[in-house]
Amino acid sequence: MIAPKEEVEKSLNGANAVAYRILLDDIWAGRIILSMNKKNLHYSLDLLLINADTHGKGIGLASWNIISIF
Repeated sequence: MIAPKEEVEKSLNGANAVAYRILLDDIWAGRIILSMNKKNLHYSLDLLLINADTHGKGIGLASWNIISIF
C-alpha cells in the first residue's frame, strides 16, 4: 500500500513530528515518522513506510524493534 502524499505531509508537518530515514546499504529503504509528547518524552508512531523495492528483507520488523525501544 502506498501512503497518500497528504497523509505523509500531515505527519511530517505536525508540531511534534520527528522523522527518520531508513537506509539499507546507503540506499533509501523507508521512513519513520513519530510524534513526541514533550511533557513526558514519550513517542507514538505516526507512519512506518518501507520502500517496495526493499520488501522481504526484514527492514520493517527491524525498524519496529528499534521503535519499540522508545
